[in-house]
Amino acid sequence: TAPAGTGKTTAMQVLARAWTAERGTVLGLAPTAAAAAVLGDDIHAATHTIDKLTHTLQRVLAGDDPIVPRWIHDIGPDTLVIVDEIAKTGTLKLDLAVAFLLKRGAKVCGIGDDHQLASVAAGGVVRDIVEAANAHTLTTVMRFADRSEGPASLALRAGDPAAIAYYLDHDRIHCGTRAAIQDAAYTAWSRDVAAGLDTVMLAPTHEIVHALNERARADRLAALHRDGGVVGREVTLADGLHASVGDVIITRRNEPRLRISTTDSVRNGYRWRVTAIHPDGSITATHLRSRRRITLPPTYVAADVDLGYASTISTAQGITVDTCHGVLAGHEDRALLYVMMTRGRRGNHAYVPTAGDGSEQSPWTYEALHPPTAVDTLTDIIGRDGFQRSATTLQREALDPAVRLGRAVDAYADAIGAVAEHLVGPDTMAGIDDAADQLHPGITDQPAWPMLRGHLATIAVVGYDPVAALGAAVAERELNTADDAAAVLDWRLDRSGNHSAGTGPLPWLRAVPTALARHPEYGSYLAARTMLVTKLVGRVEQQAQRWTETTAPTWARPFAGIDSALVGDLAVWRAALHIGVADRRPAGSPRRYPLAEKRHQDQLHRRITEALGNHPNHATNRWATHARRVDAHILDDPHWPVLAEQLDLAHRAGFDTHNLLHRAADIRHLPDELPAAALYWRIVAELESGALSTAGHRLRPSWTPVLSQVLGADLAVQVLTAPSWPGLVAAIESADPAEWGPRTLLESAYELITANHEDGGNDVQPHEMATTLAWWIDGIIRHTATASTDLPPEPPEPGADEEAAARAGVADPEADTAPEDVFDVPEPAATFGAAEPDEDYIAALLADDPDTDTRRRPVEDDYDWAAEALRAAQSSPRRYPALPLTEQADQLRQDAAEQQRRMDEIRSLIEQDDPLDHIGITDPQVLELRAHATSQRPYRIAWLDALERHIDAEVQARIDRARSEKLAAELDRIAGHDPDVHELEHLLTGADPAARAHYAEALAGLRTGPDNVGVRIELHLAQLAASSSTTLAEQARADVETTRAALVECAGGPDKLVDETDVQLTHLNAAFRLHDQLAEGRRQLQDTKLELFRVTTLLRAEQSSPPAIPVADRSSDPIYGLTDRELDEMIMGLRQRLAVIGHPVPATEDGHVNRHIAMAFGSSADASRFQKQLAAVCSERQRRAGLTTVQRAHECALRGQQDAGPSRRENITPVEPLQPYRGPDLDL
Repeated sequence: TAPAGTGKTTAMQVLARAWTAERGTVLGLAPTAAAAAVLGDDIHAATHTIDKLTHTLQRVLAGDDPIVPRWIHDIGPDTLVIVDEIAKTGTLKLDLAVAFLLKRGAKVCGIGDDHQLASVAAGGVVRDIVEAANAHTLTTVMRFADRSEGPASLALRAGDPAAIAYYLDHDRIHCGTRAAIQDAAYTAWSRDVAAGLDTVMLAPTHEIVHALNERARADRLAALHRDGGVVGREVTLADGLHASVGDVIITRRNEPRLRISTTDSVRNGYRWRVTAIHPDGSITATHLRSRRRITLPPTYVAADVDLGYASTISTAQGITVDTCHGVLAGHEDRALLYVMMTRGRRGNHAYVPTAGDGSEQSPWTYEALHPPTAVDTLTDIIGRDGFQRSATTLQREALDPAVRLGRAVDAYADAIGAVAEHLVGPDTMAGIDDAADQLHPGITDQPAWPMLRGHLATIAVVGYDPVAALGAAVAERELNTADDAAAVLDWRLDRSGNHSAGTGPLPWLRAVPTALARHPEYGSYLAARTMLVTKLVGRVEQQAQRWTETTAPTWARPFAGIDSALVGDLAVWRAALHIGVADRRPAGSPRRYPLAEKRHQDQLHRRITEALGNHPNHATNRWATHARRVDAHILDDPHWPVLAEQLDLAHRAGFDTHNLLHRAADIRHLPDELPAAALYWRIVAELESGALSTAGHRLRPSWTPVLSQVLGADLAVQVLTAPSWPGLVAAIESADPAEWGPRTLLESAYELITANHEDGGNDVQPHEMATTLAWWIDGIIRHTATASTDLPPEPPEPGADEEAAARAGVADPEADTAPEDVFDVPEPAATFGAAEPDEDYIAALLADDPDTDTRRRPVEDDYDWAAEALRAAQSSPRRYPALPLTEQADQLRQDAAEQQRRMDEIRSLIEQDDPLDHIGITDPQVLELRAHATSQRPYRIAWLDALERHIDAEVQARIDRARSEKLAAELDRIAGHDPDVHELEHLLTGADPAARAHYAEALAGLRTGPDNVGVRIELHLAQLAASSSTTLAEQARADVETTRAALVECAGGPDKLVDETDVQLTHLNAAFRLHDQLAEGRRQLQDTKLELFRVTTLLRAEQSSPPAIPVADRSSDPIYGLTDRELDEMIMGLRQRLAVIGHPVPATEDGHVNRHIAMAFGSSADASRFQKQLAAVCSERQRRAGLTTVQRAHECALRGQQDAGPSRRENITPVEPLQPYRGPDLDL
């Protein structure tokens, strides 16, 4: 077995080709016909369903005389039987098939995944086979385009809720109402279809699939009508929808009589595109995969064909597409979610419902009052282990103390409540239910009502009045603002949370009440239950306290070796509450009810904080500062210890973890939920590829002996037995052997790990070596610069290192700065503003005209950074141009210090000012609104209560009026009445009892007879009730207006009403303003530092000019003021004029012709003058070519100062341009 995307099919293809190359035969078996067809295409061999084989064998064993197919007869010792999706095969069928195949001498090879969908029949034996036989597995996930999606899918497979963070971080999770998520899934699917991607749309139920199919067909027909097309003939399918030409359909039943080839027929799950609809209701369709055509008869179409745009998740297992869009209902298990989220190569999207279903009762449900987030829903889905368990597995779990403890705790709690309710009696419990609903309507529908009901039963058992106790608790104060009124009342009855019975065998369990413990029939049973819980707690604690950092589960590793008592208590807590080992949060998900459990979990959280806080060198403390700089919410994520351990291990392995952390954080904004887990997956993408961590693996590649030669015998054994050994094998095997051999990779990685540490106290531990080796080897192969282990290049000239530091950090070159602490990391670039300028960024800013084509610039080792920076500094504007450069630098340093101080103040305000923490509010506007909201709260509550009473009264009045009108209409429809009925009643009033009894039956008949006196009485009573309820409604309306007026008066006007929502929004806006101020401060600080860099560059240029260089004052020389480019242009222009003047003059007798030519082209005197200028310019060009870098920079500075004066060319004799000759036409 192997995870999804590891290449199971590819491996079977290789095995099948190798088997047939040795003249063997290959046979494929699969649980479904569609899976068998896909397997046949993959291995190029005959395939059948396993049911076909077992059905034939069962008939033979029953004594029938069936026709045994030829392929069964041909099974022999040279046959390789590949059973695909073996986990979806029932245990009994698999046992019968395997026994027969082995009896025939065949080689049986099963492939599948025991963590995906299992058989609908009794199953679970495949997982037992995997664990007992240590079956081979494929470990490296290769399906997904994103490197980190492979490890995330493995975490999802294992049941780790941290996997949700990956999909949340990559915008793969979409939430909303059920209608909204279906619409979003369809829209995304149709967009992928339009883009030409191979995409699939999945859902867990046929109802959702039906809705998606209906939407897809409606949109297709709408597009057809827009294009002027015609729908044509339609046919009704089995799902009640219609199909026409162009629709996609899916067949739902195997029909071997409908052949599409010699080896294939119509199968369940095949998808087709309709090409023709016939008058009799039959369909001609083309198979989407094989492109073969078939005509489906009308009876088959009506019974076994549905629209096929969307499919159920169970039918999608085994397929691979580009993108997958899956709609969830919220009640799925982990296997369904894992299958759905591993179908797409490029992306897998989950659409999660987070709102009610829109029914009439949905607004009154617990989910409507406390709507879950998408993370909550997905966490519940991952926590539901829907895998089947065999009898062997159940027997093994029954002997595990941790598994037994959870069941024993549940049985203990249920036993106390059940016995108490039994002894109290059904009448008393019914009275408690009725009284509770009267005291607080709707309380019996609250989530915590069963807990409160058991508490009241316990109170009744000990002899107190439960109804009176409940009434006192209700009257204590209001319950309308409570999330769960039953939980609040349970707390009011006993604030210790022990249900008035003391503390039981666990701190959060109540003790057995004295009246129950002394009961002659149930006392001994409850005592035995208590003793069982106590014994199992001791066993679980003993097991947990023996854990080491190597053997402890992931959640316990941060505490192993630090606080064994805490590890034991956490193990008991997790076992008692059924928290799976894949949940890496030490105390599991946050709990709210029961109160005793919440209190104990809070105590565990405090102990965890203290345990880690007492060890400054622990990963969570060493990396807390850096995580807080990235995002303060990272430390609040329960997955933070796991991220800290990962960062610490990478740092100890020699990686540049600070750069790695901030580079991962800068990719995009971290999600609000699970930020630490999201950052963990980003770092995983940098460090490792997806590989399954397994214990007891048998991977032994040919280069295994190299391990002991490189690492030593003891460390090699540790690496071979580590769970991450498959990841190391995958990393080495992915390299090109011609470029990187196993020995070279191992030696290089091991040297990088060990070269960064001189002391052994902080080295990589032996059990961590396999993981770090895999990280380094993967980085070497991918050529990623993840560590800075080389020395920087030697500076080309003195002072260049200070200059480079100034360019990178924009620091004062003359200041003495202490070396930065090894753990001091600058602010990340993605946090509300730009990062500090680095060398490349400053270099880009300094370039006057950056050349984007790097091929045009020759690569020189001594590139003149100083001259480049100096030219940019000279051409940039100044903030303080009137001050000398030294004073400018001092003033800019003061500005930078002041801006940094202001940014620190803003950061402290942001960290303190939590919108959910009223104590941390500092904004005056928020404080003012908070005061207004507090003063208005009593009036607002009174107004809301009055409004609720008015709505209830108005509804009741409408009901009563409707009943009155209905009875009046009924009375009008009845003809006839008896006017003597009232007189008879009056006479009987004064009669003796015997007479009244004699006429009672007759009078009742008259009332209900044709004269309908009874209807009149009911009408009269209904009219009275309607009048009364209408009066109450009017009074309630008056109360609403009165309380509303009081609220408005308290607020000072309707425009000054303030509630908690207004306060929160204002507070959030204030926080946003702080973040905006921080971003603006960072921008200003960067500008200041950049200006400081330019000023210090000019200072350095002045100070770096050597005194031995003679500097003559050539400011009056116009040629000296020209740039190199201007010199070249002047040389070219002079040479062109001299070439024109020196051209031979044509001979002619007309003397004035020569005179006009000389006027046009220049005389000999002009030529002499131009030659002198050319010699001077060439001399200057040659002089500059011999200057050093510093001399050239110094002259550039002097020429820059000349730029501020007169024009550099005003003293140079201009070269007159050639003027066209304007004399008479001489026919030249």
